[in-house]
Amino acid sequence: MVKHAQTTQATVKIIYTKTKIDLEIIDDGIGFNEETVKRAKLNHHLGLRSMQKRIELLQDEFEIISKMNEGTIIKIVIPVENIPTRGILIMSRTLKILLADDHSILRTGLKLLLSTQKDFKVVAEASNGKEVLSLLDDGLEVDVILLDLSMPVMSGLDCLRELNKRQSISSINVLVLTMHNEQQYIKEVMLLGAKGYLRKDTLDTELFKALRTLAEGRRYLAENDANSLLDSLMYIPPKKESLSSREEEVLNYIVRGDSLSDIAQKLCLSVKTISTYKTRIMTKLNCKQNSDLVNYALKNNILDKY
Repeated sequence: MVKHAQTTQATVKIIYTKTKIDLEIIDDGIGFNEETVKRAKLNHHLGLRSMQKRIELLQDEFEIISKMNEGTIIKIVIPVENIPTRGILIMSRTLKILLADDHSILRTGLKLLLSTQKDFKVVAEASNGKEVLSLLDDGLEVDVILLDLSMPVMSGLDCLRELNKRQSISSINVLVLTMHNEQQYIKEVMLLGAKGYLRKDTLDTELFKALRTLAEGRRYLAENDANSLLDSLMYIPPKKESLSSREEEVLNYIVRGDSLSDIAQKLCLSVKTISTYKTRIMTKLNCKQNSDLVNYALKNNILDKY
């Protein structure tokens, strides 16, 4: 516009209704006579032909009004039903959200928090991944699923895997909201098709930003998580000793967040024995903390075995 029309000022007007979007661009450039505009459309000059082609793909109205030395007006009318919406939402409409977390008090708090934003609406809640799938199977239409990872019956990870198998994940924006901050969790959920990842200690403003980012068809990672993911991709782990089947079983429970006493009860062993297993596992794998165990378990598909 600046190059060809010698514009110094341009005004863009957008009017959005339920049925259409009216877009009007007005500039104060030198304008074009009618013959110049016709030639430009035919010969790809001034960028008008490529603009017209894109508009025609949406079967929309496209008009150019221009006079020499009087500037140019470009008018475009786009019916809302013709706008591609796969993965991209028009933010002037309400963002429909499904909350999935096994803690009802957290869901209630999140619902109240999201209700402070005019463009957010919680349309359904689920306490586990199985309920999420059931709601979707029943025809629930949502724009974003706010998904916890650690849930009973079916975890968030298993829910993502199932959505991935059904190929439903490509048309659904999933934002993981979890207490886990390990890089391998981030990598796993993103590979499974989640569009974003946030920790539960995040600020409300960042949660709002993440939801709106997904609504625009883009992915979202907090800066620290993006850096951690990059670090994990560059990390080359040392060679580790293999674990016995019992050690893998204990590791599975540890990574899933069970306490030593819970694991002891499930395996009918003493807490001291489980503690010994944990020490042996960490020594074998050269792990310093639980996050290292999580990384190992995810990389070696330990969670899928039990």
